Order: sequence, then C-alpha cells, then structure tokens
Amino acid sequence: LKWMYLNHSKILKELPDLSTATNLQELFLVKCSSLVELPSSIGKATNLQKLYLNMCTSLVELPSSIGNLHKLQKLTLNGCSKLEVLPANINLESLDELDLTDCLVLKRFPEISTNIKVLKLLRTTIKEVPSSIKSWPRLRDLELSYNQNLKGFMHALDIITTMYFNDIEMQEIPLWVKKISRLQTLILNGCKKLVSLPQLPDSLS
Repeated sequence: LKWMYLNHSKILKELPDLSTATNLQELFLVKCSSLVELPSSIGKATNLQKLYLNMCTSLVELPSSIGNLHKLQKLTLNGCSKLEVLPANINLESLDELDLTDCLVLKRFPEISTNIKVLKLLRTTIKEVPSSIKSWPRLRDLELSYNQNLKGFMHALDIITTMYFNDIEMQEIPLWVKKISRLQTLILNGCKKLVSLPQLPDSLS
C-alpha cells in the first residue's frame, strides 16, 4: 500500500493501526471533520512523504511519533481550527513545506524542521517568532499574520513573502513593512481605521 485516500470521511473518528504501513508514501485525510487524533503508530510509516490533514476541524494535536517520519516532505494542516500545538523536540529533516493557515488557536511557533522551505502561518495566533529562524538555511517563503502581541518577527523581515493584517485598530501601516525586502503579498483585511499606507517595498511592484 503506497497511497491512502480518505478525503471527506466525515464520520471517521480514528485510523487503524499503521504499524505495518511501511510502504505508505501519501496519506490524504482532507475534511475528515470527526477525526480527533492520529495513532502513534503513524511513526512506523517511515516512507511517508506527504500527509494532508486539511480541514480536520476536530484535530487537536499530532503524536510525537511523527518525528520518526524522516522522509516526510509535505505536511498540510490548514483549516485545523482546533489544533493547539505541534510536537516539540523533533526535526523532520526532509520537510519542505508546512501549511498551518487558519489554525486559529495555534499559539506556539512550529519548530519541527530547520530545513523547511515553505512555511505558511496566516491567521494563526502565534505569539513569537524564534530568532533561530535566521539560520534556517533553506527557508525561502514565510507567510505570517501580524498581531500587536507578536514578538520576534523582526528577525524574519528578510524572509517574509506574505504579510496579513486582520482587524487591527491602527490608522497606518507600520514603517517596518517597507523593510520586508521579499514581500510579494500584503493583505489588509478589516482594518477599518486605516488612513494611509507607507512607502511599500519595491518587491510588491
């Protein structure tokens, strides 16, 4: 078994034991809205390369055993609105892309791979960007939501490609925006008091 597609299995609450799924390469669980957790045996699926958990709206956490998925290249969790935390003290060395867009209650920055290329964190409630992000050698695309309690994001001004402002009580965009040298997309949603824009980075033109 190399591929497993269980998309839109809305009443699926748990997966079977995956201890023998050693040849599994892709696992699709998109919109499995009753799925609360993954079995720890997923760590035995050591050839898994892609894991799609988009819109699993009951999923709260991932097992620490995903740290054994050393061939995992893509992990998408966008729309997992109850996801609170990702496992700590793991490093998925093959992970290229991590999508946590619309993980609305995720507060801690995901440090599950220092080799990541694409990191999407739009519409999360992350409170701090670690200074170590400057030394992640392959990171080329960072999508980040700004809130007034966000700390440490200045470390990432050379990496951010998408910046999202949502319902912020401000009359003007901060001047530091023009220092985001690789900014490609600037999203201003519901900023009702916004009066003016600063000079924007040349990368937006």
